[in-house]
Amino acid sequence: MSYLNKAFMARKFHLQKQLVQMLLCLVHVQTQPQSIPAKKLILGIPSYSYTYTLKSNKLTETKFSGDSKKTSHLFQSTTGVPPKAGKTANVGGDKDTCGNVNPPSGHWLFKELSGAKKLTRNAKKGLGGFEKHYNSCTQTVLDIFLRNFPHSSPHNQSYLEKNQPFIFNPETRSLISYNYPTSFRAKAKFVLRHGLAGVEAFNATGDRDDNILLRSVWKVLA
Repeated sequence: MSYLNKAFMARKFHLQKQLVQMLLCLVHVQTQPQSIPAKKLILGIPSYSYTYTLKSNKLTETKFSGDSKKTSHLFQSTTGVPPKAGKTANVGGDKDTCGNVNPPSGHWLFKELSGAKKLTRNAKKGLGGFEKHYNSCTQTVLDIFLRNFPHSSPHNQSYLEKNQPFIFNPETRSLISYNYPTSFRAKAKFVLRHGLAGVEAFNATGDRDDNILLRSVWKVLA
């Protein structure tokens, strides 16, 4: 796994790295006989989004893990200054335990994205200049998992592919990476297929009043 980590860390792209690191960690745990068994692991899925201000107003294909056949439009160079965020986001300025000043979080709750007219209510299209895209890179990470687990069902290949969305506004250069019912459902299927203990959504307040995110998980795990 070391060559994957080096290739990943060598890139100065930070978008959606949480999902990548989680799956790489899961592969590592599963391949170490002395490590924690899958049935004791819980997969956390955020109901909030990450926002970034890109340096360019165009999305450029980038390669992932040194595989020339795998590209993503999600991993872009950022300014380091997040765009305006939701009402519940941390505005920054406070200090962490080490005395470092925290930057603005740039978070939007899932329910805020449609309320702010950035997403349609069904989360299928962007609004207000935002265009919806998918991170094909998640399929690359799933391929890594499948290579480590050749006994896994071929149906796993469709669980994460085109299920992790993001929206981008070329005019403002704002990019928002988020989870929605389809990606929640895909990750719940991943948990069920590989015998993990369950799913943790953090947290439920990010969901809408109709619990569209939580219901997508319940339908899989119930």
